[in-house]
Amino acid sequence: MATALRELIESGTIKPPLDLERTYKGQRFTARVEEDGSVSFDGERYNSPSVAGAMARAKALKASSYQATNGWVFWRFKDKQGKLMPLDVLRKPLP
Repeated sequence: MATALRELIESGTIKPPLDLERTYKGQRFTARVEEDGSVSFDGERYNSPSVAGAMARAKALKASSYQATNGWVFWRFKDKQGKLMPLDVLRKPLP
């Protein structure tokens, strides 16, 4: 079962705001995980990282519609060492 951002916030795994970024097709995009579990991108709030990622891809491709996107893999955040990591690593249990 997929873990929602809200669950990760409630468990303390994510402490909003969490800045996200991605360079795609030569363009750098930024987004932010908000307190309520939504993702802000380009002045809009989306209910999942996947919808926000799809909107970023559509913008890069200058498309009028968006393609399904796995936002957990698309978006990156900086870990404590400053290394960019896929958002998806936050959903995986620690060993």
